[in-house]
Amino acid sequence: MKPKLVRNKIPQIITNAGKKCKWHYADSYLFSPGSKLGKYLYDKMQEELDEFMEDPCVEEAADMFEVLNAIIETYGAAHQAEEGGYSPFSYQDVVDCAKNKREERGSFDVGIILEEVCE
Repeated sequence: MKPKLVRNKIPQIITNAGKKCKWHYADSYLFSPGSKLGKYLYDKMQEELDEFMEDPCVEEAADMFEVLNAIIETYGAAHQAEEGGYSPFSYQDVVDCAKNKREERGSFDVGIILEEVCE
């Protein structure tokens, strides 16, 4: 089995089912470009998106939401810990920004495909 990021309670759930598992924490709890946690979060988001595309349901949407939340939390924490660089942000910052962008530029729900822009 290729190592992959799992939800925090999965090792205990496996143990409670009478099985054994080997696991470890990602080397860094902070998301940053090139970090192991960043790579695992990226891979997990891709996995969850693929699963949603195969079976669009609320459970798969919730999994994508949970991964996005982890990215926001860890990325924001990483940038709070660094001097300079990007500004930290929170989940609420992302929600507010999405709302503003939706009001100013619309959303993606009607499926407009831009083919060309002419001068």
